[in-house]
Amino acid sequence: AAVILGSTLVGAPVSTSTVVTAAIVGVGADRHPRHVRWAGVADTVSAWFLTIPVCAILGAVLYVCANLVS
Repeated sequence: AAVILGSTLVGAPVSTSTVVTAAIVGVGADRHPRHVRWAGVADTVSAWFLTIPVCAILGAVLYVCANLVS
């Protein structure tokens, strides 16, 4: 909740599902690292790093297409 509130106060976008996922992994790792499915964490982190560039590229392509049409 503190991460979501803090990011809201500074106007930074944040995904609540990302915060919840990170919190669950943190609790599992705190209890014992073997309680975490690290392969799933790796998949999630790689998806985070893939999402931003793909969205930026898609946004640029759509912007160019919209300007060509109008």
